[in-house]
Amino acid sequence: MDQQHLDRLCGLKDTVAKNHHDSNPSMIEQAFFFSMNAHHNQKRESGEPYFIHPLAVAEMVAENGLDDTLVAKALMHDVIEDTKVDSAQIRLKFGKDIYSIIDGLTKLDKAAFRSRQEHSTASTIKTIRAASHDIRVMALKLFDKLHNMRTIGHLAPDKQKRIAADCLTVYTPLAHQLGMHKLKYEFEDLCFATLEPKKFSETRAKAGQMRKEKSADISKAIDALRPKLLHARFEEKIKSFYSIYSKMIAQNKQVKELNDTLILKIIVPEKEDCYAALGIVHSTFKPIPGKFKDFIAIPEHGIYRSLHTQVIGPSKKPVKVYIFSREMDQIADQGVLYLLKKARENEAVIRSISNRFLKVDSSGISDGEDLAGQLGLDFHNSAMVVFSEDGQVMNIPLGSTALDFAFFRNERGVKNASKAEINGKISNLWSPLNPGDRVKIHYSLTRQFSPNWASFVNSAKAKRIIEKEIGKSHLAANSKLAKLIIEAVDRPGLLAAQAEIISKNGLDMEVIRAVCRADKSTCSTEILVRNSTHKGIQKAIRNLREMEETLNLSVEYME
Repeated sequence: MDQQHLDRLCGLKDTVAKNHHDSNPSMIEQAFFFSMNAHHNQKRESGEPYFIHPLAVAEMVAENGLDDTLVAKALMHDVIEDTKVDSAQIRLKFGKDIYSIIDGLTKLDKAAFRSRQEHSTASTIKTIRAASHDIRVMALKLFDKLHNMRTIGHLAPDKQKRIAADCLTVYTPLAHQLGMHKLKYEFEDLCFATLEPKKFSETRAKAGQMRKEKSADISKAIDALRPKLLHARFEEKIKSFYSIYSKMIAQNKQVKELNDTLILKIIVPEKEDCYAALGIVHSTFKPIPGKFKDFIAIPEHGIYRSLHTQVIGPSKKPVKVYIFSREMDQIADQGVLYLLKKARENEAVIRSISNRFLKVDSSGISDGEDLAGQLGLDFHNSAMVVFSEDGQVMNIPLGSTALDFAFFRNERGVKNASKAEINGKISNLWSPLNPGDRVKIHYSLTRQFSPNWASFVNSAKAKRIIEKEIGKSHLAANSKLAKLIIEAVDRPGLLAAQAEIISKNGLDMEVIRAVCRADKSTCSTEILVRNSTHKGIQKAIRNLREMEETLNLSVEYME
């Protein structure tokens, strides 16, 4: 072993000892040498010894203030998966606790799966299930993924993009859910730089220029507040370049037009001081209505706590302000990692965080995609970023329709979805979406759900919900009558064209009712038809939907 490895071992033990006076350096040494010997002669794609990877992960764990046990686990997290060491050796030498974490991070045997995607999905789900029992599994997995992303440059370009897309879709939102915002922001920019290097460079340059321009306004605000908040610390905070780029697309603005990319942070001693500081900020600068959020009263994901507000700054431009106590500021960066440093004090909160992963129900799940869908993410479908009407960034599967988006956006109200608005243009619910689209769903006061929706979605989540809903309702084929409710852009001859389609498909029309909307550009047609042939009505529905004027079509089957 060379001197560099010895120096890093000493540094690892020293870092842990600074944060944990009762640490066990011999445990760290044992794990260090055990892992180094197990990975002997293994190389990474860069040509470096493989042991560099678990050592780097362990150093991240130590630097974040976690204890000797977690550092030991980090050092050995790949030994079962990538070496000849078996689980019995780990249990015998290090005990059940360390083994359980390592096992939760160990990928499943590739030979048991038909494809790389299926293997990767199932291994991710295994880690998530393990995290439901011990959240430390997920924390270590995120550090493992972070080091892999930092060193991704040695891989083939197509593999880099596949790993980055997976990280952006799966691990970045998981880091956010665990309150690990510092890691989340690094994930976002590493993935952005890998997936869109040109746009990343452009955004970074524009953000740098914006920071120079807006820093002056932040400095003036600090000068006005400092005499009134003597015990406060003031900082500038800039969001990730990926976050800035997403907002540019969502709001159709340039970087300099965005109001919340550069943030004034105010850190005060205690929780009670936050509200006092808020009062001083609002009495010094005019608050912008509707821009205040109290994450102290209602913590985000049960972890993140802060007061957010936006005011008209000294230069008469909006300034976003975040107010934290000292502890809240640390939690904002580290999230669950901070709680784990004081695990006994935070036992109830940590358990509630782990319990989020318990909602995975394996009953009726036939493959990894179904299971992943239960978490609200389609894990390994190629993802794309789209935006809600209020600028919220949403990762949804590539190939999604507006109806897929509706299921991700508002699962509870989706059954009343009537039409979509894509980039400001009214569209039907089955319109395909493209990356960067801005989507708004319009809802009716009445139920719009139809079994036919199953043909117009592509995500596992939407399909699962639709299939479940169909199981609750009467089968369309057994219904005697069907009412077609068609929302369309009005034009001369529209009703005649709709009636002709129904007639050509061999259906008898019982009642027709048409109502022109107040906007005088759209109309609603209700057509009651006798369901004498199930194939005929399905074809008529398809033909009516294909009409250029059709915005939405729903079906109600009746006895």
